[in-house]
Amino acid sequence: SSLTKHLWFICKTLLLMGGAYACGAQGNDTISSDELNAPTDTAGPQTDKEFEEQESQAASAVQRIWRNRKADWQKAAKAAVLTRTAITKVDLENKVGEAPQGWQRDVALALQRGIRYEADTLAAKSGTSVRNLGTTRPLEPDRNFHSVESELFGRVRAACGLTLARYTAIMGLQERQTEPSLRLVSSSDAAGKSSSFFFLSPDQQCIIKSCTPEDWRTLLQVLKKYVERFEEAREEASKMGNHPKQRSSGFMETLLPRYLGLYVLRNLSGDGAEVRVLVMFNIFGGSHKIHRRFDLKGSTVGRKASQKELVKKSPVLKDLDWVDSEKQLALEEADRDRFFAALRRDVQCLQSWNLMDYSLLVGIHTRDPQEELKYEVMPVVIIEDTSRLAYVGIVDILTVYGVRKRAETFFKGQLACGRDVSCQHPKYYGERFLKFILDTVVAVRD
Repeated sequence: SSLTKHLWFICKTLLLMGGAYACGAQGNDTISSDELNAPTDTAGPQTDKEFEEQESQAASAVQRIWRNRKADWQKAAKAAVLTRTAITKVDLENKVGEAPQGWQRDVALALQRGIRYEADTLAAKSGTSVRNLGTTRPLEPDRNFHSVESELFGRVRAACGLTLARYTAIMGLQERQTEPSLRLVSSSDAAGKSSSFFFLSPDQQCIIKSCTPEDWRTLLQVLKKYVERFEEAREEASKMGNHPKQRSSGFMETLLPRYLGLYVLRNLSGDGAEVRVLVMFNIFGGSHKIHRRFDLKGSTVGRKASQKELVKKSPVLKDLDWVDSEKQLALEEADRDRFFAALRRDVQCLQSWNLMDYSLLVGIHTRDPQEELKYEVMPVVIIEDTSRLAYVGIVDILTVYGVRKRAETFFKGQLACGRDVSCQHPKYYGERFLKFILDTVVAVRD
């Protein structure tokens, strides 16, 4: 009858609409006209067989929508969890920084917005939904943001096991976020003589620093060889497999800085000026409290922390401080050999690239006898003996041994102690660096 036909049409439509509602359909998540319209006319089924066929088609449409929406939910939830769980894994005592203000706030916001836009663009090119990045809609283009050599830095992130979704969760502007979440490291907290500004990501996993013109040129000159070194180390680590006692998701086959991205931010204040920033992993972004920090170059001339440095909350000590107060890390022979092989290979690369003035950062966590060490979800590099755990990595690798450094070597060498001053030719600098680490920092456990 006519009443039966209309009742069937109403029921079929409500079934599909109800399925879409249950799946959270909104925005562009609507049901297509093909799914709403059955192959027969709106008069409804004329026979039991036609009724069963249309009933089956309606059920299949709802199931299809449910599967698609469930997959999107899972991907978005995974991206959100990446950010939330990462923030909880860094020890609170290791966290530093404050909310940026003024022009530094503008830099942080532009950087996070740009990284998010870049991720949206890459997702679109690969045919991936932006929902995979934990968002529902892409950002508008930002012509004042430029990602430099994005393909090469993408290869470094891949070697570090850092997916686009995870990098965006760490560094990108999240949906409905209007203020930057990066933390500014004040000059009183920073160590060294650099006038650069530093940010930390919300989870403290990444460091963002301003890039000088000299560092910019040097990094671009060595970038291809740097990426090759990283991929070589990643392949070597993969062949070795996981060590049965490995406590970190990072790999030790290279200790070079993990450079993740290089960006240009233009016209932030309307004057056309540029700000260049470099993103890298934080060597000290681990889950254990760091009790002592060292910056080791292998030199002994003037390499002692100043009184100004010592009064800081987390002072960075130097070579003579290590010699005076810290005993060697007694490693198992296999661990010592693996660590030193990576260090030697890295130094050989730096020597061949004509670079010097780098340091080994060491963050010491003194273990409580009853303490159960946690697995490091962050890709940090650690070595340990029976009483201490150390976060380690090479930093400040972008100083070229040019005319200015040659002059510094000559004059300081004449005024001080010859070859013991910090500034040296890359060949001698690397040899002295390796000797100091091997003789003073690490040893084989008895």
